[in-house]
Amino acid sequence: VTLHHIFSAEERYASRFSSTEPKKWLGEIEKPSLTQLRNRAKASGNALCEAARQAKAGKVIHSVFDSKNWAINIEVLFVQVINHANEHRAQVMTTMTQIGVEPPDLSGWAWAEALKKMSVK
Repeated sequence: VTLHHIFSAEERYASRFSSTEPKKWLGEIEKPSLTQLRNRAKASGNALCEAARQAKAGKVIHSVFDSKNWAINIEVLFVQVINHANEHRAQVMTTMTQIGVEPPDLSGWAWAEALKKMSVK
């Protein structure tokens, strides 16, 4: 349920940067498979990375949320994307630890090392 929530929100955040919407939102799929979650997470993650590459400081994003029209500074939207993901990923990692599963290292260091963007010399 938590992963479904995280990736559904990430998909909605990504759509705010591009003004595009999927035919059916991930959040509308009652019980998505792990494959569906993985594919949609990959797509929204790639879209967010592209949005970050193209971002211009001070840009205002116009979006409808809770039946209200919002004007959101792009930096605020990026902060929310990161904050939301961190909060819920921490919950998932805590749950994993509580059931005896060692959670993966999700630090920025591990990410950079996995992408070969840093190394030990």
